[in-house]
Amino acid sequence: MRYDLNKIDEDVLGLIPVGESRILTKDIVSMVGVSERMVRESIERLRKRVPIVASREKPFGLYIASDEDEFQRGIAAFENQAKTMMKNAEQLRNTHLKTWRYDLNNPLWRSHAQEELHLFMDNHELIAQFELDGEDTTSGVMTLPPEIAKMVDEGEQLIFVRIKGGSE
Repeated sequence: MRYDLNKIDEDVLGLIPVGESRILTKDIVSMVGVSERMVRESIERLRKRVPIVASREKPFGLYIASDEDEFQRGIAAFENQAKTMMKNAEQLRNTHLKTWRYDLNNPLWRSHAQEELHLFMDNHELIAQFELDGEDTTSGVMTLPPEIAKMVDEGEQLIFVRIKGGSE
């Protein structure tokens, strides 16, 4: 056994070809007889001293870089993967944990986050304004015109439902 390599690391290293040949992680898993996680962890440990790279295009798989070109292509593949992961993280950061279903079903619903509701009472138009409490919520505050506000006890919660006609 090589210096400070455990049995799994030794077995995994022995299966990864040098140069253009490739081996898939799933094949290493079946040959070594351990979980995919253990193989991936072994590869991470080995990469500290062995130029193990992966091809992200056909032919797919792992190999040990044997020249500068293979080495640079392997590094570029990892850098591209990292960029994609950072982009995905940013996109995820911009989603909303509590209201993603609303966003999925109607991407325009947030455009109604601040809106005026025109009410008619005794032939007078009254304007109520409402606004969501924040980005990731469906609750909000409605400011009622004084004519309606005086009919509601202070602190009382009202639920407003807006029903749209079928023609929209």
